[in-house]
Amino acid sequence: MKFDYRVFKFWREQRKMAQEEVGRAVGVSKQTVSKWESGSVVPRESKIRAIANLFGISVYDISDLPPEPEIVNRSNRLMKALEDPMFDIVIRAWDQLSGANKGELIEFIQSKLNKREG
Repeated sequence: MKFDYRVFKFWREQRKMAQEEVGRAVGVSKQTVSKWESGSVVPRESKIRAIANLFGISVYDISDLPPEPEIVNRSNRLMKALEDPMFDIVIRAWDQLSGANKGELIEFIQSKLNKREG
């Protein structure tokens, strides 16, 4: 597994977080975070996912981990929904809908997707 320690350090500094803060947030010591940043130690998969979540980035930004199963499932559901001809109609009409109508439409689509899966 690859871990880009330079990108990790960049994001930590961008978020203005001390090594100790990052360690506390993901459940490791400041020394462990320092080792990650130096490239001498690669975090475990669970820690990489926690780091990505903490910084609000994708695991792809700092590693070569595969996507989480939930993300794959959501992507597959979205791709199936995009194949439906009704999607094109909804997109063309979207700007003409009020906020309330958009909310109702989203709920309707979610219920249809849930019925398809069930």
